[in-house]
Amino acid sequence: MACALPHHPLFHFLLLFLLSFSIVARTNGTVAVGTSITTNNKDTPWLSPSSVFAFGFKPLEEKNLFLLSIWYYQIPDQTIAWYGHYGVPVSTGSKLSLTVDRGLVLSDPQGKELWNS
Repeated sequence: MACALPHHPLFHFLLLFLLSFSIVARTNGTVAVGTSITTNNKDTPWLSPSSVFAFGFKPLEEKNLFLLSIWYYQIPDQTIAWYGHYGVPVSTGSKLSLTVDRGLVLSDPQGKELWNS
């Protein structure tokens, strides 16, 4: 029985990135299923093992808005390489969770699911 994976280019990019990323946090520890990050300033993005890329909520110029994205972390410009949720910003209090059954799940401050991988 063949596995039916989506054939969208962004899906493949995200899959390859996450496989090489190993979901590693700033402390170089593995992020366990059930772990989440929010848009508040206390949560740091999840970094790739080399710390070249970051994955999480990138603050936008407009106050209290964030973009779920992957960006170049070690350069001053911190250019975004990928974004989720169709490029729609989320507000303060939004949350990204790593789940066993649905992968990455983005929810708004009220807990409503906005996007999943």
